[in-house]
Amino acid sequence: ESFRLGFGRNHDVETNDAEEPLISSSQERALVPDEFKIQYKNSVLRSMVLNFKRYITLWKRDKGYIIGKIAENVGMASAAGGILAGKARIKIDPSILWTSNPEDVDSVYEMTCAIYGVFYLTLWHLSQGTMINASDELDVRTINYKHIDANFFQTTSMAVGRTLATLPQRSMEIFAFAIPVYFLVNLNRTAAGFFVFLAVIFAFTLALNVFYSTLSNILPNKATVQGVGTFFLLLMTQFGGFIVY
Repeated sequence: ESFRLGFGRNHDVETNDAEEPLISSSQERALVPDEFKIQYKNSVLRSMVLNFKRYITLWKRDKGYIIGKIAENVGMASAAGGILAGKARIKIDPSILWTSNPEDVDSVYEMTCAIYGVFYLTLWHLSQGTMINASDELDVRTINYKHIDANFFQTTSMAVGRTLATLPQRSMEIFAFAIPVYFLVNLNRTAAGFFVFLAVIFAFTLALNVFYSTLSNILPNKATVQGVGTFFLLLMTQFGGFIVY
């Protein structure tokens, strides 16, 4: 075939009218090397362990933060326990029958208010601390996005690994606050009562950690996370059924 090009000159060009054979999608996949077919080199469990070790390493390096949070919780526990020191128990003479006199009624009322008051102060303190720490998740989120885009780790493994890596710090904060408060207020000094108290607080803190981590991953910036988190903290404070002593 010939066509006109440029200044009116004819150029002869050979064309191949034969169409190339079509390749099916299965044949195209067969042509891709096997190493490119694997999206992630590590399994979900292996990636979760790697992320857990990474965040634990970063956490252990920041010794100033760890010591500061322990001192903060011990100080808050001393203040809360000092206000309600010994209020969670009253002395009752078993040889004397219970009478509904004003003194006994007031004593039981003060004891009830003290118990609910220490629960309120404990859960409010832990909620506030978890909410403040939630904004730090936004700094980690950028790194996570880069790792996910590069197919380093699965999203599930990063989320679970990060959550598990926060448990040591949360446990230290719980022990530093709950143990002094429990004995200063003079709550039930039995092994069962003490461990149930710690278990309830630990489960509550873990639920808060997951909740605020979810907020930090779906909201755009730190200011929004703090604002929405404060709103939910207000709702829990107002409608949680606690009594402030």
